[in-house]
Amino acid sequence: MKNLTIDGINYWPIARIYLGFELDDNRSNGTVGTVKNSLYKRIRSRLKPYTSGLFRNSVPRDIWNRTGDRQVVFLTYTEARRIRVENGIIDGYLDPIYKKLGSQNDGFFVDYTSSKHYGGGTNLDPFGFSLSTVNASKKAFVNLLFSRKDKELDWFFDLLDQLLLRKGVTKNIDKRRLKFRILLILELVDHYSHLFKKLNARILIGSNYYGLEMAASIAAHQVGMKVVDVQHGGQGPAHHAYADWPDIGRPFEALPDVFWTWDQFSKDNIDKWGYKHSRAVVGGHTLLLSSIVERASSEMILQAIEASKKPNKPNVLVTLQKGVDVLDFIAELILKSPDKVKWWVRLHPGMMSELDNFINFFHKELGRNDVEVELASSCPLFIILLEMQLHITAFSSVLQDASIFKVPSIAIDRRAKSLFEQEYRNNEFEVNEDVCDILQKLKVISAIEVNNKSLGNILDMQNRLLVAAYSEVISY
Repeated sequence: MKNLTIDGINYWPIARIYLGFELDDNRSNGTVGTVKNSLYKRIRSRLKPYTSGLFRNSVPRDIWNRTGDRQVVFLTYTEARRIRVENGIIDGYLDPIYKKLGSQNDGFFVDYTSSKHYGGGTNLDPFGFSLSTVNASKKAFVNLLFSRKDKELDWFFDLLDQLLLRKGVTKNIDKRRLKFRILLILELVDHYSHLFKKLNARILIGSNYYGLEMAASIAAHQVGMKVVDVQHGGQGPAHHAYADWPDIGRPFEALPDVFWTWDQFSKDNIDKWGYKHSRAVVGGHTLLLSSIVERASSEMILQAIEASKKPNKPNVLVTLQKGVDVLDFIAELILKSPDKVKWWVRLHPGMMSELDNFINFFHKELGRNDVEVELASSCPLFIILLEMQLHITAFSSVLQDASIFKVPSIAIDRRAKSLFEQEYRNNEFEVNEDVCDILQKLKVISAIEVNNKSLGNILDMQNRLLVAAYSEVISY
């Protein structure tokens, strides 16, 4: 692993996480009414600003002059972390940390999904070219990446073949896609490095370190910044990005220096790694704080939820996950469930582009117009949970969120036991893969069964964790 380098950058973390998800046989596309995308289509939304040789010289000087130095750079993903507020959209996981800065001018957001950089409330487009120009260049860029004949990568793929054969792995690995991912991330490092040097910041904070964001982590380390990963979902020894990382005698450039976790269990998991170049802090659930703040100023959302509820009917929330197809199971539950149950189906943020397809599936194909999809998917999760009597999912991290609000959960995939070991041990959810058994439970659920949620105490605890972790991380 120590020798898996290109241009001095160790690419093993990129490969390891990709292989972990690729070898997970139970994952499927989980889409409704959509055609499977080709490799080129799957990565199209991530290639907007990244045509070869373009970004280094494309930043208008007047925009750089308006940025200035920043203490912290936030790497956001607003397309998936969005929470609507009065003035627009915020990244729910990062906004509470941003608001703790002494001056908002100390923070600078980089939105890697929309190519928008913004700081001090000003939207900036530092790339200085139209997306139509980028679209015309994408194919050339993809071809450029695949034309690179790195001997290190050729050697790695030969080694990978031998390793998979020795382990008896018969599943076909899409090596072309893996090679593309490695080269794309390495290609993006220069872009982020150029940006970070201009900002002269000390810390990079993001909420999902193991995607294409690895390029930003590598670049941040190259210019002397510290990198912080804010927990955005369930993580533990069964998660490919948070399973035990080995010590190779030196840091992996792509791994964060600090992991901001929700709870002690997640922190303990990282503390047990053989890899000792990262540390973990318990900073609390930042998305919870963002959502509750919005709740206080958004009567319209509360009124919409109240209007969608049915008098004396228990509310059941289903949370779907991208890449985990349980629609047949959920459809059977809904069609066979008692009339008294009100169903709410929440899409994973990465599935929102298919919202209309899912609404059509439940309302027209299943003939159930009473299934609430749009409101359940667009409103802040914790506002929804305050109204629920039961939660059903495969193994979504909403299992943890629901437990905070004392909403009982049923996991319909046994992997939830290892992913959320602590919650399972504490009987905060059950695993049940039997439709008939769950239907029996639905017959006796009460509309007033769960409403004893001490919101004030929850917020106080999360705020205390946030303040303590913030002081430690910013002074790091």
